[in-house]
Amino acid sequence: MKYFTNFSLLINRFIDRLVSLIYRTEKFRKKFHSIYPDEVVIVVSAAKAIQESSDKAVVSGRKWIFAKRSNVLLSSGRIVCGNWNIPLDTIEDAELVLLRSRPFTKHYRGQVLKLRTRLGQFFQFGMLIDKDWKDQNVLPLRITEHFLQYSALSVTLRITAIIGLSMYLIGEYLLCLSKFD
Repeated sequence: MKYFTNFSLLINRFIDRLVSLIYRTEKFRKKFHSIYPDEVVIVVSAAKAIQESSDKAVVSGRKWIFAKRSNVLLSSGRIVCGNWNIPLDTIEDAELVLLRSRPFTKHYRGQVLKLRTRLGQFFQFGMLIDKDWKDQNVLPLRITEHFLQYSALSVTLRITAIIGLSMYLIGEYLLCLSKFD
């Protein structure tokens, strides 16, 4: 069991570094620092982000397919993601939702930072697990745990993909068998 845990940790670190490389997280951090030299960067993570019209539960679905993909950066004065620039003093509520994919799983699958501003804006930033968000003390967070809920579209797409892959593998197997006849 210890081997599996260490291997899982190694894979998670690899994925985290790969995603940071793809999203050019370090370049984003440097660019932010050049624009706001007086602000301290607390944490930066690659993220998918959506803006909602009201406070909604975290559910996978169509909005996340077309979500903004960028880095989300927390500094001593603001949260920045793409062209969204949210000053910390305008944030009324912040919640960090730790997501598990199934009941009774020990490990978290990801996290979503949910924000509500005084202007009535609602944001959700989905990202890989990053303990720096929990450990920071600049943005007061409520930390909650939830199981990831799937929309009807998400379930349909997953079932279609499984059926399609199964049909392909069965076809390949039958084709392979026919070559030996």
